Amino acid sequence: MGVDSVIMGMLHRGRLNTQANVCRKHLNLIFIQFAGLKAADYGCYPSRVPFGHVL
Repeated sequence: MGVDSVIMGMLHRGRLNTQANVCRKHLNLIFIQFAGLKAADYGCYPSRVPFGHVL
């Protein structure tokens, strides 16, 4: 009875925090997703890039 996937809905900052501190995802794996984005792509709400895939 294993878990294949988990779906959690939360704000962008919460997802980054959850990936790093709860799921123990390495920071380099999180921030490599930002590589290649232009400065304008970093904007606030709404987030253009989901960054929600943890596993």
